[in-house]
Amino acid sequence: MEYLAERGQIGSTATSVLDDGNEPRIELSLLGAFGLHIDRRPIDLPGAAQRVLAFLALEDRPVRRERLAASLWTDFPEERAGANLRAAL
Repeated sequence: MEYLAERGQIGSTATSVLDDGNEPRIELSLLGAFGLHIDRRPIDLPGAAQRVLAFLALEDRPVRRERLAASLWTDFPEERAGANLRAAL
């Protein structure tokens, strides 16, 4: 994210843009309404998948599945949180 901020690609809408010319253009907005666009086409994701993607986008390192599930489904036992994560993916 720091790289994108330096290039002026993160603005007040908190949109992260990855574009090297060869890969699809991916835009992820996390402030306000969730927004995911690939090559300028909106991608519709269920709420649980949005939360997973947002969490992973904000992390600066890989995240273990157990930590991800426990962080997103804090009111559920570990087994149920893991099942929720599997369903979201």
